[in-house]
Amino acid sequence: MGGSLFSSLQTALSALEAQQTVLGVTAHNVANANTPGYARQQVVLESVPAPVGIGLGTTPAVGGGVRVATVQRLTSSFLTQELWSSQAQIGAAQQQTQTLGQVQALLNEPSSTGLSTMLDAFWNSWQNLANDPQSMAARQQVLSAGDAVATGLSGLVGQTTQLQAGLNTQVSSDVRQINSLAGQVASLNGQIAVAAGTGQTASDLEDARDALVGKLSQLVPLRVSQNQDGEFNLTIGTVQLVAGTQTTKLLTKPSGAQGMLALSWSGGMPVSLDGGQLGATLDLRDTVLPSYLGQLNQLAQGVASAVNTQHAAGYDLSGKVTGLPFFVAKGGGTLDASTLEVNPTLVVAPNKLAAAGGPFQGPGDGANALAIGDLNGSAVVAGATSADFYAALVGQLGSETQAAQSSLTNLQNLQQGIQQQISQISGVSLDAEMTRMVQAQNAYAAAAKVSASVETMLSALLSMVQ
Repeated sequence: MGGSLFSSLQTALSALEAQQTVLGVTAHNVANANTPGYARQQVVLESVPAPVGIGLGTTPAVGGGVRVATVQRLTSSFLTQELWSSQAQIGAAQQQTQTLGQVQALLNEPSSTGLSTMLDAFWNSWQNLANDPQSMAARQQVLSAGDAVATGLSGLVGQTTQLQAGLNTQVSSDVRQINSLAGQVASLNGQIAVAAGTGQTASDLEDARDALVGKLSQLVPLRVSQNQDGEFNLTIGTVQLVAGTQTTKLLTKPSGAQGMLALSWSGGMPVSLDGGQLGATLDLRDTVLPSYLGQLNQLAQGVASAVNTQHAAGYDLSGKVTGLPFFVAKGGGTLDASTLEVNPTLVVAPNKLAAAGGPFQGPGDGANALAIGDLNGSAVVAGATSADFYAALVGQLGSETQAAQSSLTNLQNLQQGIQQQISQISGVSLDAEMTRMVQAQNAYAAAAKVSASVETMLSALLSMVQ
């Protein structure tokens, strides 16, 4: 009978220890109720069977009490994978929306200070000169309007090029962050494997690792797999960024005349990215912005070519053919939007503007100025008028920006839905935790009473023996 009482005491002790663990995990959940990325933990209890061979006599064995089987981390690997996938798409959409929005701000259309207004003023200035070709004020107006167009185009190119350089700097920053996060994931992989090997709970380490993978997935699209030790393997394309405790680093090096950074893996393999913030940054830097720069150059070259051809055919204020171009390239280089300027010869000698259509046609001859002004309605840039070409550029930018913004909004709504589902599984409910705490308290108090009762019975038994 003494053995049975001692067994009962051990059973009560197991209950006390198990409920202490439940209370500890409950307190941990409550403490992290507002911690981002925390996954609720739950104690899984199991009964302790009676030792083999006990209960073969007249007294049946009733078991050995209770023990903690494990502390379970409540999460959904499927939903977590979906969340990481959406974050890669959101990272790309956010980068596209931000960058295209900056380009829109640079163009500043429609407005009274945009390039479209400058072009209208330029063409109109020639019309005004045609009405009064001998007016030096009208000639200065043409030169000023032409300078405004040239300055506007070169300013847009310069600012867009600066934006492109900023994206190049961001590529370097993103690569450093990716390598740093990958190293942290590899370190946590090692700690989690050690914990799993020693039977310890690694839930908090796994929370931290999930948060790091979430940050990584916003930068680059990842495929995530898990090995038997609980370690994550992170793959980009065909290359494993993280394999257990090992990492493959991303490298950057200047490439091309402009020094844009090219990516490669530390093993020399090429990098292929399809999405994520870094993938979108590269696409914007190497494809989208160069496309808009090319269109601005096309506009500048088309307008300059048409105006220069017509201007060279006209006559100046003294009735002479000067053959001078109206627009030239700064420094005598290639004429494009970044080098465009009004011919300095005309700036210092406005009388050389070829407004007349022929020699000695009288003081009111503004036929050539009128012809230049009429270019406003001619197909001078890729089969379109300057206004239509530029309007198409602005419209294309607006459509792409709106599409990126709509995609971002839809993706954020999708992500919010996924996060709500994850919260239902992993989130901490204070009401539920309080209920578990009361249950654990009651069970602990009951086990303590059992322990006290057994102790009283043992004392009585011992006193009888004495």
